Amino acid sequence: MNLSGNSGSVAGDFNDTGGPMPSEHPGIHALSDVIFYVTVTLGIPGNILSTIAWLRWHVARRNSSAIYLAALAINDVIYLLRLIFRRHGPAGSHHQQQQPGFGWLWRGLGESARILEPLLVLAFTVERLFAILRPLQVSCGCV
Repeated sequence: MNLSGNSGSVAGDFNDTGGPMPSEHPGIHALSDVIFYVTVTLGIPGNILSTIAWLRWHVARRNSSAIYLAALAINDVIYLLRLIFRRHGPAGSHHQQQQPGFGWLWRGLGESARILEPLLVLAFTVERLFAILRPLQVSCGCV
């Protein structure tokens, strides 16, 4: 969005990650970079460790929510990898022109992860609702 009052083109109002452009101030741009790198640095290893923890046999067997939480963690890793690829990938370079399917693959995975996230949260919430309302029947109706 162009908040300065000047009329700008829509194409120039968004950055390479799809969000609104940071202000022209270098401090705002640097803060945006710091937040991005902290999110990626903590998000990818944390979600991988969460996936490993939730998919352990003795945890998944006793906890009906473990599969949903593991799916959310895997989904987040895919989305974060897509963000890295969009920010630092070979966008418009010679490599992407030679292999256009690779760019479409990452875009498709990222969009799938973005769309799947609220659906997984909804499924997790409904499963928890069943666990509260009918605690003895949860093992029959879930995954």
